[in-house]
Amino acid sequence: MSRWASSYILLVATLLGGCGAAAPRATSVSPGPGAYPLTEMLRGAVLRYRPEAVRQARGHAVYVWLVADGAGRVTRTAFDTVRPRGDVVRDVIREKFPEVDTDAWMEGVPEALFPIAGVTRFRPGELGPDTVVVVWADPSAPLGSDPPAPHGEFLLGRAAAEQFSPARVRQAAREAGAGQTVWFVKSDTGELLDVGVYEGGRDYDAIRALLQPRYPGRAIQCSAGFALAGTDGRLVPTVAVRLGSSTTQR
Repeated sequence: MSRWASSYILLVATLLGGCGAAAPRATSVSPGPGAYPLTEMLRGAVLRYRPEAVRQARGHAVYVWLVADGAGRVTRTAFDTVRPRGDVVRDVIREKFPEVDTDAWMEGVPEALFPIAGVTRFRPGELGPDTVVVVWADPSAPLGSDPPAPHGEFLLGRAAAEQFSPARVRQAAREAGAGQTVWFVKSDTGELLDVGVYEGGRDYDAIRALLQPRYPGRAIQCSAGFALAGTDGRLVPTVAVRLGSSTTQR
């Protein structure tokens, strides 16, 4: 998956259920308070802004749209009992808010600090009596910059970066010192192989040189990961590393 594509947490077709496809494991919502930061943030936002989504049983999925401003404030909301027509996040958001173009957001910030849009599906009983599908969007500052000062509690993109990063990567970010970058290596199948810290910024050449002795003969591909929270509130940069085919293969 490209860095551009990963700014969208998920494609809507998988989660809306119209095709009968099962949701990926990472999107599954664990019941109970504090389970995941994005899940709990969305739960609170739905209850505050669109409580009608969970007041009564309808016997089918309901849909909530939440658009934030990048500084913790939800600025647009919508609710519907009819499945959206679109199959990708951008199109589904524009069905309710034509002026919100998440593709244009990414063109302006091709490498974002945090994910900018996604979908979370709450199963019956996890938020309301029916399945509740929440489509959300939250603009992000670019990598290398500071995010705007928070003016509200709904920092959806930041919460998404935390929730969808592996636990070992989040822990490394919490333990990282000032000026350090967390790198993590994944296999072609997405399995997390290794996590470490580089004593410097997001320097792909230096990180490749650091890792090459660990993976001799393998092509090492680096790309920007999302920023994660350090223990003192700092944002810690991350670098995602994938191993390519052996460089000795013909």
